[in-house]
Amino acid sequence: MARLVVEASELIVRLSRLEKVLALRGDVAVPLSAVEDVSVVDRPWDSKVENQLRLGFATGGAPAQKLMMFLAKAKLRAGGRAVVIVYLNKTSVLVKLAQNVTPYRLILVSTAMAEDVASAISRAAKEVE
Repeated sequence: MARLVVEASELIVRLSRLEKVLALRGDVAVPLSAVEDVSVVDRPWDSKVENQLRLGFATGGAPAQKLMMFLAKAKLRAGGRAVVIVYLNKTSVLVKLAQNVTPYRLILVSTAMAEDVASAISRAAKEVE
């Protein structure tokens, strides 16, 4: 399962091996200075987040015993790219990124401890400012 990790001055989306294969890419790193907002979304596909996405490529699979919804390449309707890894519409961390700092404008990743992860990212982003 993908993880959001803060290392030095970067926010990194660490993908599992299976996610890397499905996404045809490696981990994604963005500068913490690009973080504008961090929030927790309880049901991402039932929220306004889904309306912001224009899906370019979607894959589905059943690794281990977990049905997965994994969007390898997503674009925002307002422009820019998104990293979206959501499992079973589970609680996710939503990170909005500044324009013109990175090609990505949004990161959405399911995580078991979303509140803790979101707080850690917010704290780290404020320290970089």
